[in-house]
Amino acid sequence: MKAVGFGRLAVTGLFVAFAVGQARGGTDSQAAYLKKMEAESQRIVSKYKAVMDAPGQPAPSSRNVIGCPILGNGSLGVVISTGQQAWPLQFWTCKSSFSKLRHDHRKGGPRPFGGLDLNIPALKGSTWHTEQDVYSGITAGKFATNFLSLSIRTYVAATEDLLIVELTNDGKEPLTGTLGMWAMPGRGTREKISTNEAGSVVSAVKEYLSGAEGGTHPAEIPTLAASAVRVIGQKDLSIALKPGKMATIALALKSNYDEKDPPAAVQKLVLDLDGKKVKDLEQKHREWWKTYWTSSLIDIGDAALEKDYFLYYYQAGSSLRDKVFPPGLFGLWTTHDDPNWCGDYHLNFDFQSQYWAIYKANYIRQAECFHQPVLDFM
Repeated sequence: MKAVGFGRLAVTGLFVAFAVGQARGGTDSQAAYLKKMEAESQRIVSKYKAVMDAPGQPAPSSRNVIGCPILGNGSLGVVISTGQQAWPLQFWTCKSSFSKLRHDHRKGGPRPFGGLDLNIPALKGSTWHTEQDVYSGITAGKFATNFLSLSIRTYVAATEDLLIVELTNDGKEPLTGTLGMWAMPGRGTREKISTNEAGSVVSAVKEYLSGAEGGTHPAEIPTLAASAVRVIGQKDLSIALKPGKMATIALALKSNYDEKDPPAAVQKLVLDLDGKKVKDLEQKHREWWKTYWTSSLIDIGDAALEKDYFLYYYQAGSSLRDKVFPPGLFGLWTTHDDPNWCGDYHLNFDFQSQYWAIYKANYIRQAECFHQPVLDFM
């Protein structure tokens, strides 16, 4: 186990954290100290990635945890999944503030919103390779056949409820495909899919209805969420990539607890984006994750332990941010209409276990998400 030192400060141990800004004295200024911390955190954390060389367990088949790549910003959660032959590629979407609000066991709790299908028929049966870079919070993927190859870069923006997916044709032949937006039906829901007048944006709306509208499984408090998707710089949602060419997809998701008019808000969010704004969004995203990793740092000296350690805190940084609607038992990533134990707040170790290692690692802002459900139940 190695010690990590900066100026007069050096530590050794498994659960030791540095609080940035608490170091004082010595020859290093606070700015120089922070710069060293940033460099060391990048050196250590960027070594570790979550790699999958085969599709994970298809998202809807389990009421428990998900064996697929996960992305999130504490508000918007995304699961990358697929069918049995690797296509269409599916981006399941969840929202921290979108639930079925009804008491009693298995009648309410966090629920999925829906998602986005990326369908490129020529890639059916392709290879699968994904790498989640925990330092940057960016996931890369590659899907190939003998002559066809598609690469993706994707992230849920740290500072806005947006999923960005960049597609690159790095094969020898053109690739064509379509995008499909969907809202997952549930007990007591109503869904609607629509296209704007220009044909450049497809939107989905999902509601949990109360009273007679909710049928045999009504919600006690109605909720609504809306999502919109657009290919930036295009007038439609078609995918047509010549070799070496790129396309950028943007998806937004908001609930009625985020906006008074979620359908209008998500349409505006994706329509306002252009290439420069996407670059700015990624820069802010990278800056958030750099700051996050700099707040706590350790060099264990054991690659296997370090990888698990930083993968856990990637999950925590992706899910534990919303103080008003913190995640339930499965984090942000509930993809079943009837998750085990309702996926909700069980105020025992099930809920508390998400936070056990948060304080000792100095991720104080993530720990703050624990309090609101406890206070609401008092």
